[in-house]
Amino acid sequence: RRSIYLISRVKLYAAASGIIFLAIALAYAVRVSGFFNIRGIDVTGLNGRDTEMLLADLRSAVFRESRTSLLGADNYLSWPGNFDQFSINYRDVRIRKNILSRTISVSAVPRDRFAAWCPVASATRPECRWVDGGEAIFLDTTAVPMGQLIPTITEVTDQNYDPGDAFLNMPEFARLKRILGYLKDFGFSIGTINFNRKLQEIGVTLSDGAFIRFSLRFDPSVNLAGFKEIADGVPTKKIAELNLTVP
Repeated sequence: RRSIYLISRVKLYAAASGIIFLAIALAYAVRVSGFFNIRGIDVTGLNGRDTEMLLADLRSAVFRESRTSLLGADNYLSWPGNFDQFSINYRDVRIRKNILSRTISVSAVPRDRFAAWCPVASATRPECRWVDGGEAIFLDTTAVPMGQLIPTITEVTDQNYDPGDAFLNMPEFARLKRILGYLKDFGFSIGTINFNRKLQEIGVTLSDGAFIRFSLRFDPSVNLAGFKEIADGVPTKKIAELNLTVP
C-alpha cells in the first residue's frame, strides 16, 4: 500500500510540475518571446492626422483592458475584437484581427467637422471645439480657424463642454445649417457668426459690415427668401442691421 501511495504522489508531483512548466512556457510564449506581438495595424478611411489620432485613442482603450496589464499593449491577445464607443471623433469603426499574420485592420469614418465653436468668456477662455455636422455634438478641441471657409461660431459664455455634449438640438441645428448654407450658396461673404443661446438667435456680420439676425426657433426659409429679395434691391453694404428673428 505504501509503495502505491508513493507512486501516486510521484505521479501527482509530476503532473503538477508539468502543468507549472506548461504555464511558464505559455507565459513566455505570450509575453516574453514576442511571438504574439502585433506585426502591424492598418487603418483605412482616414487621412494622416486622423489616423494618428485614431491609433492614439485605440491604444488608450487597450490600456483600459484588464488583460493589458498582464500581456502588454502590443500583444495581439490584448486587443478585443471590438471597442464600445472608444472615441467620439469617429463613427462606423470596424476592427478585424488576423491571428495568422498577427495584424489588425481598422476602418473608420471621420466625423464631419461642420464648424468651430469658440466661447467668449468673461474670465477664463475655454478652448474652441469642433461641431459635428451630423449629430450636432461637440468634438475635440481646435485652434481658432482662420477665415470662414469653415464657419466659426462664437458664443458669449463661461460654459465649457466635453466631447459628445450637445451643441444644439437637431431642429435648431438644421435651421442653423440652412441659414449658413443659404448665405454661402448666394455668395454672401460672412465675416463673423455670433450665437445667443438664451434668445436662440444667430447674428451674422457680412464682410461689408451688414449685420443680419436670424432666429433658430422656426423654419427660416421664408425669411431667407425675403432677405434675398431685399439684398437684390439694396446693396448689403448700405444695411446696418436687418432683424429677421420673427416670421
